[in-house]
Amino acid sequence: MHRFTIVFLLCTILFVAFAVGKNATCSFPRCRMACPYGYKSGKDGCAICSCKKTQCVGDQIPLEGYFCGRGVNHRDCPKTHKCVIEPQDRYAVCCPRRRRQ
Repeated sequence: MHRFTIVFLLCTILFVAFAVGKNATCSFPRCRMACPYGYKSGKDGCAICSCKKTQCVGDQIPLEGYFCGRGVNHRDCPKTHKCVIEPQDRYAVCCPRRRRQ
């Protein structure tokens, strides 16, 4: 049990350090709007004052009939899609995977 706790804490610390380092130059936009799916990202990767229309990147449409989050209605996404879960579990949808160019 202690090993799991230590590994979990190390992974959490590494994730936070990576996330902070990646977006260190971005500041949160001061917008007077509530966006249910969050803000869009600009070309620099920082949030801009424009709401996303869907939960998926690029406003792609999520797959209907799938709930990939925790719960009794859980259904895994097909290989062509990836599971996108909102941090507070407000939604868990299957979004199309980005095509490699």
